[in-house]
Order: sequence, then structure tokens, then C-alpha cells
Amino acid sequence: MAAPKPRIKGNILRVWARAVEKAGILPRVESRLSDETLALLKNPPLAGSWTEAAPLSELFLAVHDICGRDTALKLARSTTKEIAPFYMSMLGSLLRLFGTSPASLFQRLHELVKQTMDGLEYRWVATGERSGTMEVIYPPGSTVNQAQFLSIIPTMEVMFDLCKVQGAISDPKPTSDRSAKFTLSW
Repeated sequence: MAAPKPRIKGNILRVWARAVEKAGILPRVESRLSDETLALLKNPPLAGSWTEAAPLSELFLAVHDICGRDTALKLARSTTKEIAPFYMSMLGSLLRLFGTSPASLFQRLHELVKQTMDGLEYRWVATGERSGTMEVIYPPGSTVNQAQFLSIIPTMEVMFDLCKVQGAISDPKPTSDRSAKFTLSW
């Protein structure tokens, strides 16, 4: 039996579709997108429905390859900040329950993001009181471009913001053809 493919809520694709349109990037990246992804950007799924994450990965990689790393990260940050309020109340409750350390959020990252994305594995390992590594793993059989892991950085930045700490996140270091590890400190 094949592992389930990563999925996202339709709202994420809707927010990205608006962001690339607003930034004027869509005409530059259209030639790199499949017909299926272009159709989803023009007519995104319902906000609360689940859809495969592959079209979002395809869009992120097209922006990354054509417009550059900085533009791709800037879009990822702006879309993450737009989506974050939907789960902030839950995060606030967890902070009250488990403390205000980013480590308390990072060790529960899978639970925190499962309302909006599913199918990736997150492994937090503390390396000190104010540091650790986060390994992100795609399911077996996934085809992953290592640049895709950059799109996860803004989610971790939101955790730092929520804890009101200045944090540092390394670029992802490949650990396999479908995983990468980040070093985090605050």
C-alpha cells in the first residue's frame, strides 16, 4: 500500500493564488506549471476541503526557480502570515498549557499544522535549552526537490513570533532524497 500523499487545505492554495496574482508573478511562472495546477490557481478548491499538496509545491518551485529564493521565501512568509490567524487561538492555548518555549511548539509541530496540512512527518530533537533540530520527512515514494523545504521556514518563524523570541533557522540540509533537517536556536 502506497503512503498517503501530502495534503493541504484549499485555503492555502487560495491564499497562494491571490499572492502570486497580486505580486504579478503568475505570468512569469505559468509556463512552468502543469495544466492541472494552472486550473487550480484559476479555480481553487473550497477553503475547507483537502487537496493534494503537489500543486502548491509545483508553484513554490516555479517561483523559486524563476524569481529566486528571496521572492519565493517572501511569498511563503506573506501567505503563512495570512493563514496563521486561523490556528492562533489553538496555539495560544497550547502555550498556556505547555509553556512559552519554542521547543514546546516544535515538538508538537505535527499536531499544530494538522488543521491545514497533513502527510509530512516532523521530528524535533532538542540540542540545548534554546536550540534543536527539526527534520521534515515526506512520505515514501515522494518526489521532492530540496528547495521545497524552504517553504516550511515561515511556519517555524511563526512559532518564534508566537513565543515572542528572536529565532534563527538554518537553511535545510538534506538527510535523504525526501527529507531535510533545520537547525533552530533562540
